[in-house]
Amino acid sequence: MSIKFYAKHVYLLLAMCLASSMIYAQTTVTGTVTSSEDSEALGGVTVVVKNTQIGAFTGEDGSFTLNVPDPNATLLFRYVGYQDQEIALSGRTTLNVTMQSDFALDEVVVVGYGTVRKSDATGAVTGLKEDDFNVGVITAPEQLLQGRAAGVQISQNGGEPGAGSTIRIRGVGSVRSNNDPLYVIDGVPLSGSASTPDASNFSGIDAAEAKNPLNFLNPSDIESIDILKDASATAIYGARGANGVVIITTKKGQAGKGALSYGTFVSVSNVLNQLDVLSADEFRAAQRDVQTFFNTDADPNNDITDDQLAARDFGANTNWQDEIFRTALSHQHNLAFSGGSNSTTYRASLSVLDQEGVVINSGIRRYTGRINTTHKAINDRLKVQMNFTTSHVQDDRAPIGSTGGFEGDIIINALRLNPTMPVRNPDGTLFQPQDNENRNPVAFSALTSDEVTTLRFLGNLSAEFEIVEGLKAKVNYGLDNARSDRAYNASPNRFDQTGNGGRSVIANRVLASELLESFLTYDVYQGDHGLNLLAGYSFQSFNERSSLIDRTNFATDEITGTNAIGLSSDEGTAPSSSAQENELQSFFGRVNYSYQGRYLLTATFRRDGSTRFGENNKYGNFPSFAGAWKISEESFMQNVKALSGLKLRAGWGLTGNQEIPNKLSLESVGVLVDNNGNNTGNAILNGNTFNSGLGLNRVPNPDLKWEQTRQINVGLDFEFLDGRINASVDYFDRVTTDFLLEIKAPDPAPTTNVFTNVDGEIINRGFEFAITSVNVDKNDFRWMTDFNFTTISNTVEGLPVTRINTGRASGQGLSGTLVQIITNDEPIGTFFGREWTGFDENGVSTFADADGDGTADQVVLGNPIPDFTWGINNTFTYKQFDLSFFINGVQGNEIYNNTANSVFTRVGLATTRNTSPDAANSAESFGNALSFSSRFIEDGSFIRLNNATLGYTFDASNVEWLSNLRLYVTGTNLLLFTDYSGFDPEVNTDANENNVPSIGIDYSNYPSARTFLFGANINFN
Repeated sequence: MSIKFYAKHVYLLLAMCLASSMIYAQTTVTGTVTSSEDSEALGGVTVVVKNTQIGAFTGEDGSFTLNVPDPNATLLFRYVGYQDQEIALSGRTTLNVTMQSDFALDEVVVVGYGTVRKSDATGAVTGLKEDDFNVGVITAPEQLLQGRAAGVQISQNGGEPGAGSTIRIRGVGSVRSNNDPLYVIDGVPLSGSASTPDASNFSGIDAAEAKNPLNFLNPSDIESIDILKDASATAIYGARGANGVVIITTKKGQAGKGALSYGTFVSVSNVLNQLDVLSADEFRAAQRDVQTFFNTDADPNNDITDDQLAARDFGANTNWQDEIFRTALSHQHNLAFSGGSNSTTYRASLSVLDQEGVVINSGIRRYTGRINTTHKAINDRLKVQMNFTTSHVQDDRAPIGSTGGFEGDIIINALRLNPTMPVRNPDGTLFQPQDNENRNPVAFSALTSDEVTTLRFLGNLSAEFEIVEGLKAKVNYGLDNARSDRAYNASPNRFDQTGNGGRSVIANRVLASELLESFLTYDVYQGDHGLNLLAGYSFQSFNERSSLIDRTNFATDEITGTNAIGLSSDEGTAPSSSAQENELQSFFGRVNYSYQGRYLLTATFRRDGSTRFGENNKYGNFPSFAGAWKISEESFMQNVKALSGLKLRAGWGLTGNQEIPNKLSLESVGVLVDNNGNNTGNAILNGNTFNSGLGLNRVPNPDLKWEQTRQINVGLDFEFLDGRINASVDYFDRVTTDFLLEIKAPDPAPTTNVFTNVDGEIINRGFEFAITSVNVDKNDFRWMTDFNFTTISNTVEGLPVTRINTGRASGQGLSGTLVQIITNDEPIGTFFGREWTGFDENGVSTFADADGDGTADQVVLGNPIPDFTWGINNTFTYKQFDLSFFINGVQGNEIYNNTANSVFTRVGLATTRNTSPDAANSAESFGNALSFSSRFIEDGSFIRLNNATLGYTFDASNVEWLSNLRLYVTGTNLLLFTDYSGFDPEVNTDANENNVPSIGIDYSNYPSARTFLFGANINFN
């Protein structure tokens, strides 16, 4: 029996009245129920004699048998996703009923270890099907959801192909641990670790943005994505459910003739906008202003002669942004074949994506293969499923860093480099400024190679056996293995490398996890009562290995260094490697109870044991409770015709967050060295002191445990006009405690700091609202609208330390500056610093000094967390045409424009660097000091026309070999309305300090692109 069949039973309520209890003659009625859309049998339909408790369910073949007391009775047919039907028997004993599809969406949502009809869900769950997904050049699953789900904020970390995303479900809940949700693909929970090696680009560039760990999955293989948001839904995942759970279900085969489908697109992308900088002529004029300024100041040593001024003009007229940005061409091909019999179904797919980045020498190539099979045996009592994905991803990375030093990367240099400098010398060679502080970004990119190759396999094999009717046992084995290799080469012809003969780095990372789960489910329905029971055990292990070889000074540049690392004569940097593992053992259970289909209760419990925590807290308990009342099923609501559905939900639960580095509860021992690198002194280990050259870096903490999140959710679901309007509103109160911090160890202590759980609360409270409506449904024309709205308030309370600093500023003169704090009574990531009040008569920055003590005040400057987010999608169909457009927005957040702080000041002109016209024409002194302040805190609110699609589906009824052909054109990132002065306000540069996350910082961000896509979907008979 199918999962869908069992999901239908949760909704139903029956009291089976047997013939022996009747005092009058009865009539036996038989029949079948099918769907009007595809004529397939509908199993699990409720068939009830109207105004009685006499009823039955249809079987999987759609058939039913029912004893009725009156041959002229009326039968009521009810099935989720379909319109109720009432049919008078009028003496008939056989009925063939066709049910019409309702307007209600997402009839079944996936929850942990099972499914549930949305109308029977007690928790806060958002389910999205393929028709709901975003359209465009999609490289990772979360891009399908961006702006589509209430309570879920998704921001791209940059516009680079395959870039990572920041995903926050109902706010930010941790000051140290991972804030990302748990991903579960076809029943396999993924590791939260990055799958690619360290992305540092070296040569003055710090770590680049991490790549997306979900890039291996082809979005075209995804059937649905379900988001578990509140604790009553996520507690089944215990210590990993605090930040929400995203469950991805891939497409499966259907019984019937083999079906072949092919999808393809080609796209053209350009940078959405360029930043305004001085042209070459404007730069020359500004340099004359610089000369006048320094030649009239009091210090003659600052004078600039005419010859020196002329030396700053190289004679070219270069727009450096034009030189590094390009028109990017991309294409994708998806081929899938599916089919099967009543006992065995299959689906196999192949996919190729080749996406160019809008920055030169960047892009991604992905090859993905997937096969899903299902086999039933022993009279369908045994069901075996296999899901396998393998992928090969090649990332070409441009030398761009999320943080960096004075040299700058190609984005920073394209903005600040002297526009009179040429791209190439007269002989055709690349021009390179003869200093390390300014780089020709074209030369820097051309003479740098950074390739990351990732091979990944994800698969699981499960077997489910029905022991007796309603009782099933299931075993699931999953394996996730990723190997990533990085080859970085800096040519010795690069000016900053000429002294050391180039540089080559070989790095690799291997991640592997194994999952073994077994659980029992039992479904029983008796009269007014329905019961679903789940009990199981899970064990998952995670292993990680990495190594790195870093070499310079190669004997020749004719052979790439990473292909012949032995050609290096550098012996100064020793190779490094590491290996670590952790394990998670869990026991879990869930009870779903329904009474008369109106009153629903859910109780969940999970007990998790993790090797990441101390001996005294190896196991944690995570319970949850939720209930729902279908008010619309009550008799007093039957006369309210406009309101066809009304359900009240409430839930409470505890979840955990164990996404911290391994071994923090254990002591750490390292080599003791002096300033010259010589081994010294004694070690302290297990309380003993001895001369070994080792020393204690971290004291053990046997009480270390996971962060804990308590969440309360109250929701109301509405349905109007027989499902044409569906809406829900939720209030949530989410509080995280016991958060992990590295604090100063209490004296006396052998080490300075210690990791521990500290008191305090991180509070996220807010409202979610979502509505789906069928506005028009007339003949050949239909108009549907989806809208979601979320508001979140984030506050920290009870923190035992004054504040925690994070958010590293980057750029010359800003090194070591931390711009964000975590402190009591403020949101996480609050910007903190001096309030800029303008320039004095000398062009020097002035700052607020409210108490008049002569020192500028340090005050709160802004909040990076939005007041609210929203999204609206409209879909129109007219005959064979379809048109949809999606708009989303963010309101009330601030961004620190670190790029502007580093580049767009008048100060840079004095050192022959470019800047913006606004800065060049300001009253700022050329000698003003660079510093962080409210001057560079900007409003990050925006409204975006995210995508629009126009399609046409051809009538293929006369083509024997063709069942469907659709052509479409899509535009993504079409319009952006914002006051933010950077490339894009949807940005989140990783500027963490000591692994305390930063939020809302923009530095050298890879710009977003506007894309036009032309595609076709073809289904063959």
